[in-house]
Amino acid sequence: MKTRTTWVLLIVTVAVAGFVAWEFQKGTTTDQARQQRKRLVHFKAAEATGVELVHTNQTVVLQKAGSTWAIQKPYAVRASPGAVNSLLDELELAERERLLADAAPAEFGLDKPWLRITIQRPAGPLTVLVGAETPTRDAYFLQVAGQKEIQVVPKYVVSRLDRSLDDLRDRTVLEVTGPTRLELRNRDRLIELTKTADRWGLSQPLTARADQTKVNALINTLTNLRVLDFVSEDPGAVHAYGLDEPVTEVTVWTGDKGQTVLFGRAPTNDATKVYAKLKSADSVFTVAATAAQEFAVPVHDVRDRQILPVAAADVQTIQIVAAGKELALARTDSVWRVTAPQSLPAEESEVTRLLRQLADLTVQQFVADVPTDLDRFGLATPELTVSLQGQGTNVLLVGGADATNGWRYAKRADEPFVYGVDAKVIASLPVSPWAVRRRQLVDLKPDQIKKLTLQKGGEQVVVERNAAGKWQLVQPAQGILNVEAADRMAETLATLRVEEFLETKPAEAGLDAPVVVVTAEPGTLRLGQPAGAEKRFATWAETVGTVAESTAKIFTVPLVTTPPATNTPPVTTPAP
Repeated sequence: MKTRTTWVLLIVTVAVAGFVAWEFQKGTTTDQARQQRKRLVHFKAAEATGVELVHTNQTVVLQKAGSTWAIQKPYAVRASPGAVNSLLDELELAERERLLADAAPAEFGLDKPWLRITIQRPAGPLTVLVGAETPTRDAYFLQVAGQKEIQVVPKYVVSRLDRSLDDLRDRTVLEVTGPTRLELRNRDRLIELTKTADRWGLSQPLTARADQTKVNALINTLTNLRVLDFVSEDPGAVHAYGLDEPVTEVTVWTGDKGQTVLFGRAPTNDATKVYAKLKSADSVFTVAATAAQEFAVPVHDVRDRQILPVAAADVQTIQIVAAGKELALARTDSVWRVTAPQSLPAEESEVTRLLRQLADLTVQQFVADVPTDLDRFGLATPELTVSLQGQGTNVLLVGGADATNGWRYAKRADEPFVYGVDAKVIASLPVSPWAVRRRQLVDLKPDQIKKLTLQKGGEQVVVERNAAGKWQLVQPAQGILNVEAADRMAETLATLRVEEFLETKPAEAGLDAPVVVVTAEPGTLRLGQPAGAEKRFATWAETVGTVAESTAKIFTVPLVTTPPATNTPPVTTPAP
């Protein structure tokens, strides 16, 4: 008896395991199978090749060609791929609440459905009829053509299937791909921009450089332009919307293929919109007024205001000529050097600042596009010339001043246009080699300085390193040496840096009578009087400039202190 029971349990176990394995292998769980049985229809959205939605007052027919959907009725217009695919997905996944068997369709409004959806597919058409609401008004009665059962489907599911013509239309105004030309026509004014070698340039009403950022912004606005409302399909109604004489007309070209958008007036009750249409189509619609206004731009708004549009990394030489004097710099292996009027190492930060100043120099005013007299602007013989060479040559000519507006007149050598630029920026440009000369005068290690001589207040102190590299006092013969002060002086001299070079003689800066003189093996530093609150006049190897007051104070610390005198009373020997 026990053996028989064991065999029965074994057989049941194997059967259950086999059922579970079969369920797993076939790829459909019990829950999935239950969900499939609740589906309104059984089809795959990807199989659809056509859709027809019949409302009581309108029929919409869509057809698929390749991967593209298009509306064929009531008008031949573009369909929104997202909207059509969403409709098909909703239908594929729609679930019913319950089934009603052996029911008369007429009792549920299905003899005269208010919505009929037909899907064309390779297996044959699939039609869904939508009838009356349920008494509870939270669902609808639906029936699949060819089936007797009536299905009760939640109201929210039906609302997702109830798509109007406007719901299914593509609201993209233009499909812009690889634009090569852009035309902006505002009444009788035409602006034409042409793209050459990945850069936009003005070609009408004048040939000039264009602001790449602003032109690309116009292209982006055009690409992202969307229909707000579909208004009319009547080709004879353009006058009512101000589109027979549009306020603005925008044409974008890709090669020899052009697309034109016309912008008309605003609706009388909504200034946030304007009427618009494609020149090649009948549909009238509205778009955001702010987007349309972006295309009503003056020509100067799309001109490039950067006078020297060159990347700092591309510049290899800089030349500034003013009052017959030349300042030239050249870069070799990423290191800048002054090459004229004399060869000097350059201060990298100052060259970087100069290049940034030139890159940021912008047009304040477009003064003249076709100047007939350059002498009027002081540009026949420029007061200042700036040349940048690298990937090409950029030359800026600077002429006279407009004191009223704070401008200097300027132009590029390769353009006819005269600009007004900020006079303060021009005045700040360096014209002397001292302005860009390397500020660090000495580049040593502190232990390379073996001897220091400090003269101050008529006294002289000399210290030098012994064989072990330690400081020892040479002059005066006696005293207590401040080793820490000597170390700090050596460290400061080893990387001596001036704040500003001055084109003046030492005597003119009061350095013929220095306050402190420090002599080391590299040279002699003379410190004079304060040059303001934070600087002090100084010379090094006949170079006059200023050093930071904090640097000067290092050399005012005493190197030697005199040991205190000891007064030992005489020793008295007592009498015997």
